[in-house]
Amino acid sequence: YGCAGCNRINGEIEVKENGKISFGQIGATRMLCPNMGTERAILLALEEVKGYEGTEQEITLTNEDGKALITLVKRPELSINSLTGKWKISKVNGEAIETLGTVETAPFLEFDAEKKTVHGNAGCNIVNGEVVLDEEVKGSIKFQQMISTMMSGPGMDVEVKVMEAIHHVSSFTMPDEKTVIMTDPNGNETLTLVKE
Repeated sequence: YGCAGCNRINGEIEVKENGKISFGQIGATRMLCPNMGTERAILLALEEVKGYEGTEQEITLTNEDGKALITLVKRPELSINSLTGKWKISKVNGEAIETLGTVETAPFLEFDAEKKTVHGNAGCNIVNGEVVLDEEVKGSIKFQQMISTMMSGPGMDVEVKVMEAIHHVSSFTMPDEKTVIMTDPNGNETLTLVKE
């Protein structure tokens, strides 16, 4: 299972000896996204995969002639420890914070792995809550019992969008050590966090 750039994909795989591999029919969700070209290229390449080579950290999927089709790089294990520290909220639902309006305080989230809590600012008010991860599901995350102060001022338009996005978060990925992308149950980006 995985994501082809927009849609979630899943299917069966048969790994054989001597670096041979074959995929069964691959199913995909049917969402429409801005850049479908990348997804089409990935799905077409997967149909041609007949072999693989590489290490535990990086694998190249090849066609019948040994030509490289797709290179996969292993992501770091995701856990609450991956989130420890302070993260600036750089995007909400794919839009840069700067385009959403004026804020009194730059929105951020700070995670405490030991206590499984989150503290931050949504644009105007201070927010606090709990973080729940399902250890059985890689990258699963939910925010619970989120409470905030009740001030009003600049940043409320942004804050409404940030809090709504927080309530829809169901999973996260880390394309690198300084970036977290949180998504809703349909795989849509809700929050992008950048390490401070």
